[in-house]
Amino acid sequence: MFKISDAVLIYPKTGNDVKNATVELPLSLLSVAGSLLEADYSVNLIDARLDGEWQQKLAKELESGTHLVCVSSMTGLQIKYALEISKFVRENTKNGVKVVWGGAHPTLMPLQTIQHPLIDAIVIGEGELPIRNIMDSLEGKKKLHEVNDIAYREKDGSIKLTPKGELVDPNAIPDLPYDLV
Repeated sequence: MFKISDAVLIYPKTGNDVKNATVELPLSLLSVAGSLLEADYSVNLIDARLDGEWQQKLAKELESGTHLVCVSSMTGLQIKYALEISKFVRENTKNGVKVVWGGAHPTLMPLQTIQHPLIDAIVIGEGELPIRNIMDSLEGKKKLHEVNDIAYREKDGSIKLTPKGELVDPNAIPDLPYDLV
């Protein structure tokens, strides 16, 4: 069943995906989703590795008022597919939907990653708290410069890198919302 969400989390193809092979759960996105759900944000998860209709689903979300699209990316070929998703968001939205990247590549190469014009912000390290705080900033509950562990682009094009925050207590992470996959 389709529902409109405050945030859409997308796991791009990796380039190593094989038809009819076992694909592991996108645990990182499920953990971020749990954090957003705990804060009463609605979330939808799209796994482009398995969902041949990811563009249609994302287009519906964009048309219906989604505020944030989060894209996971590892260094390597997955960047190509993550950029494809980011470009799709830019070409199919009029209401300023923010594109935020997280995962291994933005964490390892934050300044290189945030310089790409299709990316509004990146998460450096664990995403549970930064994504929730980015969502809070979009809702006007806090300022983006107050969100730790991110890099983002200002309206004038300048790049801002925020301070490192506290480590996430693994015991404080909400249960994973497996019903999203």
